[in-house]
Amino acid sequence: MRLAEILQAQAHPQFAFSLDGNEQFKSLALFQDYWETISAQPKLMEFFRHLLFVEQPVHREFALQPEAGEVLGKWPQRPPIIIDESDATLEDLRPPCVSVRRHESQKTAKEFSKAWRTVACWGTCGRPSLKDAT
Repeated sequence: MRLAEILQAQAHPQFAFSLDGNEQFKSLALFQDYWETISAQPKLMEFFRHLLFVEQPVHREFALQPEAGEVLGKWPQRPPIIIDESDATLEDLRPPCVSVRRHESQKTAKEFSKAWRTVACWGTCGRPSLKDAT
């Protein structure tokens, strides 16, 4: 909370930041519980309006599981989430993962081929909304 206070007091009024979740959670449901708790704190509400995205909050072993897509689909107030560490191989993007892919983003600069494969997958299941692609 101290960092939020410092940034709000001393940073440019239009500052932005990201948070690295560092694979701390074993499910998106656990991350959702945590996020809803901290983002509801009055002292942090304004701070989180400057959030760009949360990177990799869920361990890569669990991030592309069907349950993750279900949680994301039922969580309209979620922060933007990047799960870029989860697609270690081209085989990681397969039909069971489509529901997750529609709700997350990846750092396309990491591997061009993965980015194109993601785009191809989106083409078969419907393109995500602009909010989901941030």
